[in-house]
Amino acid sequence: MKVILNFEYAYIVIGEIYYNPSDLHEALEYFNQAIKINPKLAQAYLDRSNTKKELGEPSWRE
Repeated sequence: MKVILNFEYAYIVIGEIYYNPSDLHEALEYFNQAIKINPKLAQAYLDRSNTKKELGEPSWRE
């Protein structure tokens, strides 16, 4: 994954593009990167939680 500095919303959009059954782990990486850049970004946490749910992982764990 190529790092795009300070473009947290770009990471969310890319994660949402990868949000399909075959690429959920990739989507999760992008949502995590958005959270690293801006830990106050609620949309990234929501998308990460939904992705973890689809993967069968507890959404409350990092």
